[in-house]
Amino acid sequence: MDNKGLIKKLFTEKNFIAISLVMMVLLFSLPAFRSGVYLGHDLVFHLGRIQEIAAELKAGQFPVRYEHNAWFGYGYISSTMYPNIFMYFPAVLNILGVPLFRAYNIYVIAVNIATVGISYFSFKRIFKENKWGLLGTLIYSFAAYRFSNVYQRAAVGEYTAMAFIPLLVYGFYKLYFEEKEEPIFKRIAPIVIAAFGVLQTHMLTTEMLAIFVFIFALVYIKRTLKVFKELMLSVIVILLTNAFYLVPFLQIYLTEHLNINTSITKFGVDGEGLYISQFFKPFSQGRGADLSWSPDHEEFLALGIGLVICVFAMIALIIFSKKFIVGEKGKAHFKAALLLFVLGLLAAYISSIYFPWKAFEGDSFIDKILSSIQFPWRYLSIMNICFAITGVYAIKTFSKKRNLYKVSFVLFGVIAFIQAGIFFRYLSYSNETFAGNHMDGWPGEADSLYLIDGTDKKIIEEEGDNVEIVFDANTVTLPKFGYKNIVVTDDQTGEEIQWQLGDNNRIVIASEDYSEDIFVDYKIPWVWHLSELVSLVSIVGYLVVAKGK
Repeated sequence: MDNKGLIKKLFTEKNFIAISLVMMVLLFSLPAFRSGVYLGHDLVFHLGRIQEIAAELKAGQFPVRYEHNAWFGYGYISSTMYPNIFMYFPAVLNILGVPLFRAYNIYVIAVNIATVGISYFSFKRIFKENKWGLLGTLIYSFAAYRFSNVYQRAAVGEYTAMAFIPLLVYGFYKLYFEEKEEPIFKRIAPIVIAAFGVLQTHMLTTEMLAIFVFIFALVYIKRTLKVFKELMLSVIVILLTNAFYLVPFLQIYLTEHLNINTSITKFGVDGEGLYISQFFKPFSQGRGADLSWSPDHEEFLALGIGLVICVFAMIALIIFSKKFIVGEKGKAHFKAALLLFVLGLLAAYISSIYFPWKAFEGDSFIDKILSSIQFPWRYLSIMNICFAITGVYAIKTFSKKRNLYKVSFVLFGVIAFIQAGIFFRYLSYSNETFAGNHMDGWPGEADSLYLIDGTDKKIIEEEGDNVEIVFDANTVTLPKFGYKNIVVTDDQTGEEIQWQLGDNNRIVIASEDYSEDIFVDYKIPWVWHLSELVSLVSIVGYLVVAKGK
């Protein structure tokens, strides 16, 4: 076989796609192959999570609900409030001897593989052609905001959730626009799996997606009523399979006064949005931090030139729609793409400084839900998927007159390389590197969302590891936060000791109850264990039924 024949065989569509997908993963994962990890905004918190989950698993706590050693030993309920099932992977690696930083880097690579793989699986089914699925994967996976989430922000929950969003979109596309006869449990599988992935990684992304899914369902109300049975079954399966997280989360959220549902939501987030200039910034950079009422020093936030091209491609198609959109099927697809484009614009508007966030300052349920987002630009994750899909749709539609695939793939490929080069360059000299196996004093200043409302974290941070038991005339203050499920027992007698909240939300007991044998622990309510059983049975049951039918 001559060289031309070898090259031709090597670059068949199947091989080209496989090579391209591998190259995407490798290029995006370059920083994760280092012997260290760049200290992004939230990295200390997430490394601490991995460290504490590993410690609790070794101590026999499963599933992990409470971190005994977090906050300098005061204890923390991050694992109850923040979904952590996917964090067990790096935690187990750490238990097996993999250094903390390397366990995290392996997780990053795994998520990048999942993002590229799930995106391609979803997009090729939406566009009905492998090559257009590949283009969609390239645009979505290399979106400027995803670079920022993975490396500069180190927003583990968010960037992991982004891996499942394409599958969720495909799930609704399949349910609303495909007439293929299929058993109902298989038909709803993409929605169920994607929802599980998003919900088990980032609650805020779940809330944002729920809002946009609701809008979509309202616009397509006739079709929604036709597939109402499938939608309701999806909701039931999602609730049951995720009960092990939802039940504890909701119980704590509704009964405990934490920063996340009290003090934080009393203040609006209107100063945290993006300015118009940031939407047209061509590339994001691996540096900067969030600043209120200013786009300065927020180099990590940008729409990116790739998605800007997608926006203008869709606008061009709207202008020339009469020329390119023909037939009932074509018009139906155009209507769906137009709605998705409008939802993308809505997500961009909500992400901006111009959205009336001040109207949602307050104590109402709606205010708390919307304000809990903290940073409006988190809606960029929804904008990304909307513009990526509509951009590819527009280019594919224009290609009916003149094939634009090759030039489009090369163009977006070049943009991806430039974006990666610019971002990684700034990332390398603007951020410190962590290459250790232990986060001292986790989480310190990194996270306080789930501290009891009114806790002065500065006092705890100043004490550091020098925590002490405080003896007063009639009381003893223990260096433990007084969450509602905390129990204090005498290790010798097994009797439970009554306690109350004291200074800085620490546990206070009577002097006569104190001894060196007291033990402070977090008691898991029986209803939580029941929810775990419900989820286990539901997951196994769903898999059996879906496979059988």
